[in-house]
Amino acid sequence: MTKRYEIEEMLSQDDRGVAFRGRDREEKRDVVLRRFFPNGRDGGGLQPEEQPAFLEAVEKLKALKLKELRKTLDGGCDPVDGIPFLVTEWVEGDTLGSFTRGKPLESGSVKDIVEVALKASIQISGVLGHEILWVGCGEESIVVPESGRGITFWVSPLASLNTRGLVPLAELAERLLGGEGRPVQHDATSNDLAGWIQRIRANPQGWSLTQALDALQNPVPYTAPAPAPVTPTQRAPMAATKQGAVATKQAMASPRNAPKQTVIWPWVSASILFCLLLAGGGVMAWKKGKFDSLLAKVDVAPAKKSQPTLEEIRRDLAAKTAPITPGAAQEKQAVPPGWNAAGPAPTGLPSSPPSPSAGTTAPAAATPPPPRVPSGSASLSGKISHAYDDKGGSGIRYLELEMSDKNTRYVAYRTAGGQLGLEVDDLKALKGKNARVTGEFLNDSSRGQVLFIMSRGDIVEVP
Repeated sequence: MTKRYEIEEMLSQDDRGVAFRGRDREEKRDVVLRRFFPNGRDGGGLQPEEQPAFLEAVEKLKALKLKELRKTLDGGCDPVDGIPFLVTEWVEGDTLGSFTRGKPLESGSVKDIVEVALKASIQISGVLGHEILWVGCGEESIVVPESGRGITFWVSPLASLNTRGLVPLAELAERLLGGEGRPVQHDATSNDLAGWIQRIRANPQGWSLTQALDALQNPVPYTAPAPAPVTPTQRAPMAATKQGAVATKQAMASPRNAPKQTVIWPWVSASILFCLLLAGGGVMAWKKGKFDSLLAKVDVAPAKKSQPTLEEIRRDLAAKTAPITPGAAQEKQAVPPGWNAAGPAPTGLPSSPPSPSAGTTAPAAATPPPPRVPSGSASLSGKISHAYDDKGGSGIRYLELEMSDKNTRYVAYRTAGGQLGLEVDDLKALKGKNARVTGEFLNDSSRGQVLFIMSRGDIVEVP
């Protein structure tokens, strides 16, 4: 193995194995070389009697050609320690982990990834004669190619050791959606995927690959789990204590046998209140006399406050309760447009006028859409130079790419799609940046072959 393949760098490592980027000296090509740990990191390789079955599986995988599966080129067992290894093609692109950068992925892309994993596993199961989830479900083992080939998996030849059924795939979908067993993007696809995850988790060993694929394509929406019943706190009745028993016994005493009580407190309270009023009145009268005599000495007459008559009170009440009639009085309290006494008019304005001192609040920025894995079969790479709408009213938005040979190629988007991040201003902000764009080529009457895209996720900035 070491004579033919030159190790260049380690890509990943865990308890299940290690992956390297290498160079095939014989074929002059880059490859991925993976060593597997069937018995754990320190458990050694396959026993001599186990190796023929693995070598047979390698030959079958070499004959398998799937666009979604990185092709198996070679494999065997290390003659020194018996560690099985597999050599697969090197595909230029980003791993799914680096593509998403830990952020949620668009729900439609997550569904596509799960569907591709199930379909590829069905194909591999037919070749190897054993039905199981055969593809790796780690974000670092899934590659988003630059070529527009579509997302690719690598095969896990020791998948038969998996005792968790389809749970690893459900966990992958859960991580890519950004939630833990619940829909977080609040759209129909996310809700359906959460329902699929919920069903897989409920019976992880009870699904065939075909059944799981059918359940994905004919989903049952997510059902929120019922809240756990709350058991009310039990409190002992009052009679359970000595004091409670006494209180209960007294409360249950018959009114007929209760001793009669003479109620005198209301009369005493009234008498005391009357005496206080008399005393207060005398003090006030004495103070007023002193105050009047003091004013007389300085020749200032005390102000006399007149009491309103009954007729004045009636007129005042009538003025306050009278309905507002059109005229000058109503113009003094003019209501801003879109307002009425009960709240906003049908114009959709807020229910109370904005405070003049509150200032102007900038509108909240639109939440950027989650990234989407490119799903087209073709791609272009170049520097973005212009973005504009077709002046003929066709509803097509164009993006011009300056290629390395200085020629201009065109990318197009149908504005009826309504995808966030693809407005003209959004695309103009990318001017001068290098990007890889993935989509499908279609003929344009004035521009020839044009690459049509579906969402912002089809445009990936590159160094």
